[in-house]
Amino acid sequence: MFPAAELAVGTMRGASVGKISVVVIRDGAGNLTALRDVCPHHYARLSDGRLEQMVVGDEVGEKELSDTYIVRCPRHGHEFDVATGLCPADASHRVRPFAVSIENDMVVVEW
Repeated sequence: MFPAAELAVGTMRGASVGKISVVVIRDGAGNLTALRDVCPHHYARLSDGRLEQMVVGDEVGEKELSDTYIVRCPRHGHEFDVATGLCPADASHRVRPFAVSIENDMVVVEW
């Protein structure tokens, strides 16, 4: 795919696995994951979106950052958990997750 050194902590980039477009993510904790690079809502490329920590809180005005990272769609702001591909606000919206490994210093998406 591409050299692991090209994907810094807290970044993501688009790539192809055969004919499938994926967004490869190295979250703020350094974990590698990949998601199908398309939002199911209006088909925007998630790789054009933003990688962020998810904000959580049960009380109005009492919010904090969780350990979960999400990709935010650039078109309408839909969020997807980078580990599961699920939309935290609506579990019926999801994108396919892929396992990622590093082999010989290269990022490899397993499918």
